[in-house]
Amino acid sequence: MIRLKWGQTEYKGRLVSIDSYMNIQLGGAEEWIDEKLSSALGSVLIRYAFSAALFKKSFMEKEI
Repeated sequence: MIRLKWGQTEYKGRLVSIDSYMNIQLGGAEEWIDEKLSSALGSVLIRYAFSAALFKKSFMEKEI
């Protein structure tokens, strides 16, 4: 899950790739706004900018 710093926009999907600049490609991505599904996007590339991403949750991490 990737949450953008501005607003309540999150992107959820399967991690396809990540590069040394922390740009992230997701497959089967969905856009969630205010915890509601906004749209199914498919394959997306999220360009990482330190000021843009509030946090990234590990794709292998289990929630407790």
